[in-house]
Amino acid sequence: MIRELGIGDKVTLTGTIARPWELMSGWGGAVFSTGPQEGFGIAAAEAMAMGLPCVFTDLPVMREVGGDAVLYARPGSPESLAEQIDGLIADTALAARLGQAAALRARECFSPQAFAAAYLRAFELSA
Repeated sequence: MIRELGIGDKVTLTGTIARPWELMSGWGGAVFSTGPQEGFGIAAAEAMAMGLPCVFTDLPVMREVGGDAVLYARPGSPESLAEQIDGLIADTALAARLGQAAALRARECFSPQAFAAAYLRAFELSA
């Protein structure tokens, strides 16, 4: 399909990557189009931790990951997904703000320190 659409110079299918953060550091953003069967979006949280502006599918599990730090597209709507991606491309200031917000949210919610604090709170509540 990539060849048929003539977008081979814009799309890269990488397969398995041993150190994905090295590749991700050169990305302009990340898009996660998922369905309702998706569990916790670890790849989404990792992209956020890299400071990438993100577009996620508007599902509860993805809102749990992204909060207010990402843009959301309507589930099952390629048009909505394209609109959100276009918005990031067209507004570099928005993309920069979202990238900073994503990195901050990832540190606050998904860093080892955040997980340790959450475990300690859970232990305190159960004591």
